[in-house]
Amino acid sequence: MTTPGTASLPPGSGVHATPEMVEATHWPAGAYFGAPVVILSTLDPDGTARLLPTSAACSHWHTVVLSLNAGGPAMANLRRQGQCVLNVAGPELGAHLERLRGSADPHEGGFAVAGLTPLASTVVLPPRVAECLLQLEAELTAVHPSTAVPSLALVSPTIDVAIVELIIRHVHVALDLLTPGAGDIDWAAWNPLRSPRFLAA
Repeated sequence: MTTPGTASLPPGSGVHATPEMVEATHWPAGAYFGAPVVILSTLDPDGTARLLPTSAACSHWHTVVLSLNAGGPAMANLRRQGQCVLNVAGPELGAHLERLRGSADPHEGGFAVAGLTPLASTVVLPPRVAECLLQLEAELTAVHPSTAVPSLALVSPTIDVAIVELIIRHVHVALDLLTPGAGDIDWAAWNPLRSPRFLAA
């Protein structure tokens, strides 16, 4: 006799029984399987740098896709200037990002609030975050409304989300992250910060 959620397998098959499963009719709050938290840096109209932590970004070669609050200041900066830096955060920066997330003033989102250090970029105007070991200078290539992805309404029903496409123009990476000789990033040696707390960007 089999128990719920398990399969009856012949002895010595070498295949493990499947774990007990339950059905979910909605996206569970903890069902986040991970994307690195990036600190998106853009420039406000007065030239002040704005930092926005988000874990809603994914990359494919030179293209990065992320979701942003369509009515937020970071999205407005991207639409106006078309440039940003994606600073990939390490786990040691969690407390700094919580300062940004917990700021009482939604218009405050700069380096002083986060306690981080700006660095001049090479090909874009927004600055980099010195404490991040991987920094990607990028330009905007497309913006898609949330209506193009109806399922987003299930994840962020109270936020008008825009899907943003970026192309990477310049990369800065800490030497300690590179494999000797090959020059590739050694992901086994570095585990970026991953947290669902920064999904609603």
